[in-house]
Amino acid sequence: SRWTRHDYANPAFGHSPCVNDVLAVGENDAWAAGWVHTNSPHDNREDRAPWLQRWNGTRWVTVDVPALGVDYCPLMGLAASGPNDIWLVGSAADNAESNERGRVVEPAKNTPLLHFDGQSWKVTRQPFAALLRTVSVFGPDDVWVGGFRGNPDTDGGQQAFTAHWDGSAWTTATIDERDSRVQGFTRTRDGQVLTVTGDLTVDPQRTRWGGQAGVYRWNASAKTWDKDQSGPASRGL
Repeated sequence: SRWTRHDYANPAFGHSPCVNDVLAVGENDAWAAGWVHTNSPHDNREDRAPWLQRWNGTRWVTVDVPALGVDYCPLMGLAASGPNDIWLVGSAADNAESNERGRVVEPAKNTPLLHFDGQSWKVTRQPFAALLRTVSVFGPDDVWVGGFRGNPDTDGGQQAFTAHWDGSAWTTATIDERDSRVQGFTRTRDGQVLTVTGDLTVDPQRTRWGGQAGVYRWNASAKTWDKDQSGPASRGL
């Protein structure tokens, strides 16, 4: 066996496309999510439009996503319980300018959280604003999304953030780890949900780091994350 190259479809607008996540839901059915830059390469802004591709067994085809009304809206993560139950998250921001200290981002109210029912993508309304980085689907009524949002207890700091969909409502929780973000979720054999946080780089030269990486276990009765003490986690997760 060997790898075969299949190029993505060229974007109809923008430049420098980037694919951030790929998900296969069938032998000839896969999705790829990311963004295209829509600003000038010499512009100080970080405008990123959502970019979604679908593999039909022969080639990649661009798929339109519902408009979210912001200039900075990269798609970050895909997950599914099946081909008719796919979730897609992103990081819409009202302000995303590049400067010598790194990217400055403020979560938009219309957080990119979309669902595919086998026919079309629809925006899922949610009672929170966050920059989402990852999504895990353990069942149609068991969906976890994570990322980060502003920390009200610090001046300009950011805080790891999660939300859980149980089929009828969202439950949100933050993790007491400054300047970190949620990187992913997993479920153990006995049904416990774990998440891992990673450093949020404060500046592009990585001369200053944010919070420590860690592993956390979901406390379903208290609706909080408890730090897992079974083993250390390293930076850069």
